[in-house]
Amino acid sequence: RLSEGLAGASIDGIHWGVIDSKGKFVIEPKFARIAVDGFSSGAAAFLKGSRWGYIDSKGNVLIEPQFHFAGPFDGEFAPVAVAGKFTFIDRTGKPAFPAQEKYEYASNFKDGVAVVVLDKRVSFIDREGKTVLSVQGLGGFPFNEGLAPIMADYGSCGFIDPKGAFVIPAQFPMAWSFSEGLAAFNDAKTNLWGYIDRSGKIVIPPTFEMAYSFMKISGDKLLAPVKEPNKKWGFITVLK
Repeated sequence: RLSEGLAGASIDGIHWGVIDSKGKFVIEPKFARIAVDGFSSGAAAFLKGSRWGYIDSKGNVLIEPQFHFAGPFDGEFAPVAVAGKFTFIDRTGKPAFPAQEKYEYASNFKDGVAVVVLDKRVSFIDREGKTVLSVQGLGGFPFNEGLAPIMADYGSCGFIDPKGAFVIPAQFPMAWSFSEGLAAFNDAKTNLWGYIDRSGKIVIPPTFEMAYSFMKISGDKLLAPVKEPNKKWGFITVLK
């Protein structure tokens, strides 16, 4: 995925490097993998052996490989995990917060807030590690367009508002964050994906094997990557 004008790429599926928007390798393929999130705040996660570290946009190692998981930086901090325990690090690889918790899950920061999970509570923390909102649940994603998807129980995902109230009831096995007024959801009956609007109304029926968020490409035209059953990946478009 192209991010900050760069994207991880591989010719043989074994050696990974970084290409620019023209498809030219600007960092030679020498890594076991470049994270799908690509570059964020000038850094990208890379894999060496079984551990992840971070490089800059010139391929220089910023943080040596030492993590089992390495999420994208959002300015100062990034979520990482070792042996299933998530924490946050700064750009030197040191803990982001003094005496910080070790979580069951941690997202990257978005608009100054990150999602963490501990003891069946989904909490939203600020850049000081302080909790600004907490709800019961098993997982979730950051707020986008005023709503956040929360896994209230196994196979039961809905959307909360900034006060923590479910405005779209927990009813989906899985759902992604809203983007351009639409959110992809997984249908419990068919196990296929479709899209809902902010009221929870189905606007694109679940017919896809997988579906991801819409993005605006020009004017009112929206584009989303989807995969239909027994077919290759493609894109659908709608007019906003």
